[in-house]
Formats: sequence, structure tokens, C-alpha cells
Amino acid sequence: MSASEFHRVRIETDRVTAERLGNLPFAEDPETVFWRDEDSDTARVEHYCGTPEMAAEFARELQTTGLLSASSRVFVEAVPPVDWNEHWKRFFRVERISSRLVVAPSWARYEPAAGECVVVLDPGMSFGTGQHPTTRACLKLIEEAASEGSPRSFLDVGCGSGLLAIAAARLGFAPVVAMDHDPAAAAIAAENAWKNNVADRVRLAVADLADWPLCRSFEVVAANLLADTLIAYADTLAAAAGAPRNRLIVSGILRAQYDDILRAYAARGFSESRRIDEGEWITGCLQRE
Repeated sequence: MSASEFHRVRIETDRVTAERLGNLPFAEDPETVFWRDEDSDTARVEHYCGTPEMAAEFARELQTTGLLSASSRVFVEAVPPVDWNEHWKRFFRVERISSRLVVAPSWARYEPAAGECVVVLDPGMSFGTGQHPTTRACLKLIEEAASEGSPRSFLDVGCGSGLLAIAAARLGFAPVVAMDHDPAAAAIAAENAWKNNVADRVRLAVADLADWPLCRSFEVVAANLLADTLIAYADTLAAAAGAPRNRLIVSGILRAQYDDILRAYAARGFSESRRIDEGEWITGCLQRE
């Protein structure tokens, strides 16, 4: 399909509304782009469709969600021909996660300061650039775990671009396993691991949580997934975290969903030891008592 055949639904809105839209199923589509202005409260969501009829129907459905703020504006428009490989790169810039950890796109020129740990990333069509609140929170909790002791085992469930697993490897975790049900995501994660010189330390697995043969437990498990998935596979994720004092980082959770997550894991012996709130999103670090 040529670029001239695309139509776009463009939502100009605020950051909180964009975060709410990010929990809808369409947000996981490769045809969707989220953009936020670092210097203001503004955000943009773009969803690309093959026909004007599809775009108009999507815009109508969006209006019925009740998630748009009063200031949100929705546009349906034809898209002029563009170089799509370059177009989406405008939305991914160097992201400082903490004083130590930095995520940089592979095409950016970034000179790390002394002591910085830089993850070089090309997300392709996979989720995970460090710009979403859930990803940033996971990275912060992983860094905290790394700073509290010797290298430990790490599992990234639903790895997407591989960012969390690669950051863990760069921070000294070993062994590191990254799994995703999407072979394309695993391929992107493998390429990013190679770019960061940790390909020999990050093992990629293509598997589904429904039938994944868990052969061991991990001292730190990161699961940046939808809340429904975290609840549906609570037994599997609880087993992955294994022994008492191991950490299970759960993310991708809207504020209204967090109590349900805590109840699901409390039934399996976990309680919250740490949490990070950002906007509408909560990321929790859970441990067995």
C-alpha cells in the first residue's frame, strides 16, 4: 500500500487523556503513534487507516469511549506521501530515566557521561522506548534492584523491543531471559541486544504465557502488560518470581485497576514493597512475604 492511500485519525489532546487512550486495544497496533511534548501538557495520538471510511468509523468509535477530555480535538485527514521509516523517528528522542540510566535511539549521537549506563534502542514496530510512564517506572525499579546487591537473575515478560532485558543486562543482571509471543518482537529485541553488546547475555524466547514451560524462578521478574493479562496469568507470574524476597514488577496498570492487581497477587502471597505513580499509571514492585 502506498503512502498516498493512508488516512489518519489525529487526536490533539493532553498527556493524561493520551495515557488513558494508551490502555485501549488500538494502542498496541503498529499503525498507532503516541507523541508528547516534553515542555508542556500537550500530546498527540495518530492512528493510520487504509481507507477514509475506516478512518471515519474509527473516529466515531473513539468518541463513544468517554475518554476524550473537553479540550481534545479529533481530525480525520488524508496523509501526504512520506518516508515512513523516518517519520516515526521524530517521536523518539534521548530519554533520561535517572542520573545513571539513559535510553537513546540508535540514530542519535549521545556521548555518555562518566558512570552512565546507556541503552541504544531501535524499537521498530515493538513497544518500548522508555518514554511511556510504565516503561520508565519499570526501568527505575530494575535499576534500584541492581544497586542493592550482586547481579541476579532477571526475566522480562512481553519484552517488545527488549529494552527492560537489555537494561538489566547492562546493569549487571545474569542470567537474563526475555520472552514475547510475537516472533517479530523477539527478532527486534535480539537485534537491539546485539547493538548493546549483550547478545551473549540475553536469551530470547518466543512463547505464550498460556503454555510457556517455566523451568526456573527468577530473582527479578518484570511484566509490563495489560491489567487483564496480569490477573489472568497471576499463577504463572507468581511462580516465575519464585522464592520469598524475589521481586515481581507489575506495570501497564491504570490507577483504577491497581487494587484488583494487588488482590490477585495477595491471594498468592505477594504484597507491595514499592510503587511508582505517574499520571494515570501505577507500577508496583511485589514480593512474597
